[in-house]
Amino acid sequence: MYLLAGAPACGKSTFVNDFILKHRLGRVISWDAYRNVFRDPYGDGSRNLHTIDGWEVAPLTRREENYAIRRSLADTEMFMQAGDTIFVDNTNTKKKNVMPFIELADAYGYRVWLIDMQGKQPLDTLIRRNYNRTGYKRVPKSVVEDHYKAHMTTRANFEELFSEYYHVMGFLPRESLVTNMAVPTNFSRASIDRHLAHTGAINLANVYKRVALIGDVQGMGNTLEKAIAAIDPKGLASGETLWIFMGDLFDRGNNPVKVANLVFPYLLGKAPNVKLINGNHESILLNVMAGVLQNKEAEDTLAALMKAGYTKQTIRKALWAAVPAAELRLDSVLEDGSVASQYLYLSHAGVHPKLFADASAPKNEYAVEKIYGVYRHPMKTWETGYSQYERARLGYSSYEHWAPALNELYVRETEKFHAGASDRRVTARSRVDDSLVAVCGHRGGYGNPKQYSNLVPLESQVEYRGGHLSVMVYTATLAAWADEDDTFRHVWQGERREFAGDSNLACTWQAKKVLPPE
Repeated sequence: MYLLAGAPACGKSTFVNDFILKHRLGRVISWDAYRNVFRDPYGDGSRNLHTIDGWEVAPLTRREENYAIRRSLADTEMFMQAGDTIFVDNTNTKKKNVMPFIELADAYGYRVWLIDMQGKQPLDTLIRRNYNRTGYKRVPKSVVEDHYKAHMTTRANFEELFSEYYHVMGFLPRESLVTNMAVPTNFSRASIDRHLAHTGAINLANVYKRVALIGDVQGMGNTLEKAIAAIDPKGLASGETLWIFMGDLFDRGNNPVKVANLVFPYLLGKAPNVKLINGNHESILLNVMAGVLQNKEAEDTLAALMKAGYTKQTIRKALWAAVPAAELRLDSVLEDGSVASQYLYLSHAGVHPKLFADASAPKNEYAVEKIYGVYRHPMKTWETGYSQYERARLGYSSYEHWAPALNELYVRETEKFHAGASDRRVTARSRVDDSLVAVCGHRGGYGNPKQYSNLVPLESQVEYRGGHLSVMVYTATLAAWADEDDTFRHVWQGERREFAGDSNLACTWQAKKVLPPE
């Protein structure tokens, strides 16, 4: 969430219209828009007044003002439930004014930045700009002065004012918004900038020997411990393995505390090799802790974790390390010296590959286009997907009969991907058979995973009797034909591994069979 902060006439509305809305960066909550229900109902200034005391616009009554505030907060909460990125267009110069939004952000697991729209603009400039406004946009000079001083005070004393709100990250210059939103979808990008400078490409094999993509754990701590030890005896502390959890760490399983003990230290410590994709159960647990949702499975998880000594603040901080989705590029050098790449698109629910193709790479040189599109889409897009059936969105659905349709989809999207290859991070030696591969969890009932050519489903109901924890392990081996000074010297090979669960819980629900469109 971004709170646009600054005195009237500092450029907030212009920034919203010319940048945020133009490039569709997120939802905009504008208090002026809610107030205009009363003071400008037709949107043409027809309610502008010219009264004997000099007011052009009739002020709102206290009741109307409160209504506008309640509506803005209600819409904010609705957008948060969908996981939208939110921009609040208001003065936001005083702590008491921003606290309702900060409290909602805490409830729904949002991080908050204040965009410093006022910056270094002189007060005289804002007063003159305000004087030239008309209608409701023009406010008394004293209002500009009051908000100008309040903003300066809040900015200077930010750490003291918001020290207890660890999800409020700080002030952000308006020109830094693009950088702030540009979430690197490739987890290893910061670690291998030295290679980018020389090759213009990413070679994950220069950083890790293997990548482990771990399906829905659902609180099965013993099974997870066994899987980690089998994949890399050094565990999550190993710098040789990139561990990526595909979401749904908790709920229903018989040992959620062990899951937390295994994973939380690395999420809290921001370990570069341990990452979490946000699943719907991460969001559910955050919402339960905030008191905005009732869910028995999450309540049981929370009780177990707190009994083991974990505080709500610690749990929140660990889960906040999750990202909505991510991309991994695995480059394999072939005998003719060309490089074949697999683009692994990771999300909890699994979504249309076009979302990743649009989100994972800049399209041109303009700064705004360098914003990775992950946060341009609501969180629900990535963690539950879309379906006309609610049970399907909740994961109670089956992949049965979908293999031909999904295989055809990925062939088609891979062809489109290559048609626009000049816009992507590909090298001159890249092969035309590079492929897009979706990796996801969330839904079981996929049948034999070998029937999918470009889909890796990893939800195997480990929390139920007879279930398994599915892990996709990609290992980089040195190619015998590669030269020592080559940038790409490895071949990546994938292996699906299954680890039997130890649950006695019977599955009592029936998967909803959703047929692909004809």
